[in-house]
Amino acid sequence: MLALGNITGTPATTTVHARTDTDAVAMGTGKSKAANTLGNITRDQWQHYLQQFGGLEQQLVDSRNDQSLVDSAATAAIKQARIGRESTARDISRYSLGMTGAQANTLARTQQLGDATNTAQSMNTARIDQRDRNMTVMADLMMKGRGVASSGIDGLGDAASTEASRNAQNAQAKAADKANKTSTAIGIIGLGVMAF
Repeated sequence: MLALGNITGTPATTTVHARTDTDAVAMGTGKSKAANTLGNITRDQWQHYLQQFGGLEQQLVDSRNDQSLVDSAATAAIKQARIGRESTARDISRYSLGMTGAQANTLARTQQLGDATNTAQSMNTARIDQRDRNMTVMADLMMKGRGVASSGIDGLGDAASTEASRNAQNAQAKAADKANKTSTAIGIIGLGVMAF
């Protein structure tokens, strides 16, 4: 027992003991109880993260190969071509324009060429936009991954530093305890020699 004083100066007593090998080994794993507790907390946090954000994260990872912009551009280009042909047909009808066979063929060829050009341009622009978007998603994922890894490494470094500090303090406590016992033993032997 060691008597310690509190803030008001009244003595308090507490038991001081060094950590033994049986205290340091929890449940036969060779890990300290603190390490097991930290492991359980970390595991619980990871499970919570997976439940809350796992699905969203998987959707983001899956979207890095997304082709929806390209697909919608093809559909939109076909629709725009149809609308253009219908508009031209209405204008011809509205103004009662009579066209010869050669003029009709030229108009049809010009419309087909314009439709093909517009479709190709829309598809190429959509491919470039889709590639840029996908690259941005991958870059964001890599940055987040680097942040997680950095945070994990920092956490491991802090844990290792704390464990080393704890081990050093334990070694100092053991050395102080041994010195105290030796001093006490020498004092007792000295008293015994003086008594004779």
